[in-house]
Amino acid sequence: MDLDALAYAAQRRGWSYLPHDPSLRAHFREARGADPRRVVRGRHEGKWFVAFETEQDNSYVDGNTMMTVHSTTVRQVVALDLGVELPSLEVTPQGAISRLFGQRAVIPTGHAGFDHANAVRTPWPEFAGDVLPGILPVLLQWPPIAWRFDGRSLVTVAGDALRIDHIDAMLAFATAVADAVPSAVWQRLGRGDGDEGGPTRHGAGG
Repeated sequence: MDLDALAYAAQRRGWSYLPHDPSLRAHFREARGADPRRVVRGRHEGKWFVAFETEQDNSYVDGNTMMTVHSTTVRQVVALDLGVELPSLEVTPQGAISRLFGQRAVIPTGHAGFDHANAVRTPWPEFAGDVLPGILPVLLQWPPIAWRFDGRSLVTVAGDALRIDHIDAMLAFATAVADAVPSAVWQRLGRGDGDEGGPTRHGAGG
């Protein structure tokens, strides 16, 4: 989907669109040192979100040929504002190499298949113990997705250019995960039933 098509599709939903937004560098690690572009903002089921893509230059000089090898990585990020600060927790799909070398500080969920395909990391093991039993059934319904609780937001990250169908899917995923967090956890974190976040927090508003 080209840029104009994304802008048109976003505006049909009543969402805003910006070709670039450097302010996102202050909120998302994927945007640091990059150009946050094709930025879509709006509301999904009463919650603010922001979606954007970045392109990182990975070019390097081949030591054998002394020629520059050009390579870029495109990422799409979708962040849903959950209305309250959450302890950090990150779920990362695991490949064979990461399973061999990336097991440090991994929190097991108790589901062998999920733990084989994903790594859960957090400096808050008690928080993980509180939320994982509720959200694990939701996670098992989706293919492995890289996501995290980051400040007030649930942030998903994927490769490839930003598409409207990906925004729709990741908002559905983030909403399902948030809905599966036990109400007692939300109460401890200080979110009331009517607190849906605001447009100026974590870059997710209009």
